Amino acid sequence: MKKTRINEVTYESENIESISLNWLSGEANIYYHEDSKILIQEELDINLDDRYNMQTEIKDKVLTINYNRPNALSGFFNRNKSCKKIISITIPKNLKIKEFNISSVSGNISSEYLNAESIKLKNISGDIIINKINSELLSFSSVSGLFSSDEISSNKTIGNSVSGSVNLKINTGKCQVSCISGNANLIISENVDDVVISSVSGKTNLYLPSDNDFTINKTSNANININDFYTSNKNDKIILGNGGKNINISSVSGAITINKSL
Repeated sequence: MKKTRINEVTYESENIESISLNWLSGEANIYYHEDSKILIQEELDINLDDRYNMQTEIKDKVLTINYNRPNALSGFFNRNKSCKKIISITIPKNLKIKEFNISSVSGNISSEYLNAESIKLKNISGDIIINKINSELLSFSSVSGLFSSDEISSNKTIGNSVSGSVNLKINTGKCQVSCISGNANLIISENVDDVVISSVSGKTNLYLPSDNDFTINKTSNANININDFYTSNKNDKIILGNGGKNINISSVSGAITINKSL
């Protein structure tokens, strides 16, 4: 097991309205506590000197936290030095955050809970796992990693994935999800107003409330399988029950299956 050291920074939260985290490799974890201060802790290889410490600053009420690796080559070619670092950000529970932007390249992003007016999550090859999300606007982007959330309450959820998987339960608002070759599992609540799903070759499983009525607008080549719902057809539309809230589906070669929620 590699020996590590902790680099720690604390900020008063009263002058902070937004948080921006730009991470590269390792892990990024978000926590909440009863204290009034924001605590940032970085765990890194003990062999890395202070030049590798994260960079933090507050400007225009935005707290920015950047991964720091001054010599890009040393982390890849020196076996005694690992540039995979763990960042932990602990935020006051009562702090109202306008924007929370989290970006990572190959690190994992995780939190039990994330709350802000606007939340933007971006990852390339790592996983994003946020159990509960509360926001006015949630946007996400992933290339090959997993994006998973058990409970999303947002006025609008919009995101895309290239080859990674998307597993989401969406409780409110509008939802727009696009996948290329990755698979998606979407559980849609009765309080969701509008759903847009697009896929190229990935498989999509869509779970809908059993006691609600929907109208599915689809492209002509979309391969849609519907289980357990009473359906009828009207032009290019599929009517579930008596028809109602719109679900717009487009797909090239990926299969889309619609099921009743468990």
